[in-house]
Amino acid sequence: MKQMLAASIAIVIVLLLMSFLFLRDKKFDYMKSTLILAIVPLSHLISFALSHPLSVIKGVVRGDVIVIGLVAGLILSCILLGLMSFKIKRHRLKVTYLVVNGLFVGILSLIFIYNVISINFH
Repeated sequence: MKQMLAASIAIVIVLLLMSFLFLRDKKFDYMKSTLILAIVPLSHLISFALSHPLSVIKGVVRGDVIVIGLVAGLILSCILLGLMSFKIKRHRLKVTYLVVNGLFVGILSLIFIYNVISINFH
């Protein structure tokens, strides 16, 4: 699990640095699109941090909290990707944007969820 947390932190740092570079170049749409990709790893970090207190207070399984957080992050990312795609005029670019970024957040979510499910939380 620690490796996945380190991976989440690394992904967030890289995406935030890329967003900062886009911000410096005044490419605000690129910045927003890059920040959307950071939602899933951020949801992994936040749900992991909240999983222990919620398991103590509410008596829920820590893994369930993390998976719910990841699914919520995936849903939010997909909605925001769809909203950002309205700004793209050319159909082929729009489809490419949605497929590539959708695959990124989808595969990343599946990897995180698989990792959480394969660990036995108590």
